[in-house]
Amino acid sequence: MQGDEFLWAAQQQMEERRIRRVVVTGERGNLVGIVTQTTLLRAFNPIEIYNLAENLKQKVNRLYALKLALWERRNQELQEEVAAQTQRIQTQAQRDRLSREYFHNHSQLRGLSHYSPEALG
Repeated sequence: MQGDEFLWAAQQQMEERRIRRVVVTGERGNLVGIVTQTTLLRAFNPIEIYNLAENLKQKVNRLYALKLALWERRNQELQEEVAAQTQRIQTQAQRDRLSREYFHNHSQLRGLSHYSPEALG
């Protein structure tokens, strides 16, 4: 690991573990030094940190815009699905109503079929 890479990795470990110091050991496990938060602040160039933060901000904004576009597209798909399902339900309800009316009218006509035309008229 290069120096800067090591420092970034040390900083991430310190942040994740919520610690203020990291012991640095050599290949044989011998103590090489200690990295502290102050050491990190001295090592990092403020302009590089600012540029990194701006870069990350832009990436977050792009990801947010992408997420928003996905949500909008999925919302539109769901609205279309609801509209299609509503139309199917309404069509089926109309068919059911017409069927009931047909059978109701048909049964009434059957009831009248035993009367003669003269009796009805």
